[in-house]
Amino acid sequence: MWYNDHGGDNQWMLTLIAILVILFFFATKSYRGYEDWSRPQTSRRLKSPIFSYVNATLNSLLTIRSSGIEIEKLMRKRFNELQDRHSGTWYLFLTCAIAVVADLIMCLFLACICFCLIPMNETIKFSESVSLMTSVERILQYMNLPKKEPITSDNPPSPTWPSQEQLILKDVNMKYHIDDSPVLKNLNASIEPGWKIGMVGRIDAGKSSLISALFRLFNEGLEGEIKIDGRDTSTMDLSKLRCKISIIPINHYTETCALF
Repeated sequence: MWYNDHGGDNQWMLTLIAILVILFFFATKSYRGYEDWSRPQTSRRLKSPIFSYVNATLNSLLTIRSSGIEIEKLMRKRFNELQDRHSGTWYLFLTCAIAVVADLIMCLFLACICFCLIPMNETIKFSESVSLMTSVERILQYMNLPKKEPITSDNPPSPTWPSQEQLILKDVNMKYHIDDSPVLKNLNASIEPGWKIGMVGRIDAGKSSLISALFRLFNEGLEGEIKIDGRDTSTMDLSKLRCKISIIPINHYTETCALF
């Protein structure tokens, strides 16, 4: 079995996570210090130029109105300048706050990914083990298959059999499984010596099944008589029967491995 050892990667990942935890700890302490510093700033905010200017304007409203339109324009212009500075400062503050929050969310997302990858490595190893053990299970199934008893004949054919090459099929029925319908049903034929026969039919018409019946590949589901030169093939040894019959497959292979 082959496995990918990622133990070193997990150690580096845990080291990186520990460093991130330490950095977050110091960042939290810095943020608490910022809170302590920002509390007096909150009280000072009431004394900022914009608020001081508004309070002074409200207290001197009668004097400003009695001074004429030029003073009002001057006061309005000054208020707009202070308002622009105040709004610009808050805009920068909110922009930085959003950037910090986005960075924290990204760090949290990366941390979740790192924690998810650690158990995923073990899941991959388990899946590889299951897939590899499937091959072992198949081998054990083949080893436990029941062996067929060899069929021996008291009257074996002559070494020159078959000499006439006559084939007779009589009431041949064949099915691959007991519950399936027969693929060959009541097949009767007599092929004389020297004849050349061609089988034509659609897919699953039984052409390959007839070849399987001649070689007795499915002996349990085969019924009827198949005689070659007068000898019933069901009473012959399989090795002697199959060595006397030749077939050229559609997909032929000369060698399945290297020749040197």
